[in-house]
Amino acid sequence: MRKKLFLLSILVILLIGSQVGCIVVATSVGAAGGIAGYRYVKEKLEITYNIPYDTVRQAIVRSLEKLAMVITEYRYDGLEGIIKAKTKTDTPVEIHFKKIGKEATLVTIKVGIFGNKVKSLAIKEEIDRQLGIKGGYL
Repeated sequence: MRKKLFLLSILVILLIGSQVGCIVVATSVGAAGGIAGYRYVKEKLEITYNIPYDTVRQAIVRSLEKLAMVITEYRYDGLEGIIKAKTKTDTPVEIHFKKIGKEATLVTIKVGIFGNKVKSLAIKEEIDRQLGIKGGYL
């Protein structure tokens, strides 16, 4: 039995080690909502919020305005939407948001043509502030 447990532990360690470059951080911000998790993959930051779609959508718009970005396109319906914007230096920003449950929204942020993790996280941080989330990531 101990040998099986040891081998299973080694397998888990190897699987975790193989996921370098794709970090998922799961956090909890209370029963009222918050971040279920986020990851940066394929030049995009994906965030799952345990917050209703319309609340997240409005927070995204406020965040872009607060960051002095110019919104160039804004489309949405009750299930999904897209906002395209430009930074002060004309860097393109594209944010997709999708309702994935009554109280859950998936947000995808891409900054620049090839993606920019640091700037994507800065936008996420502002969205978190607009939603009243503190300490959304490590």
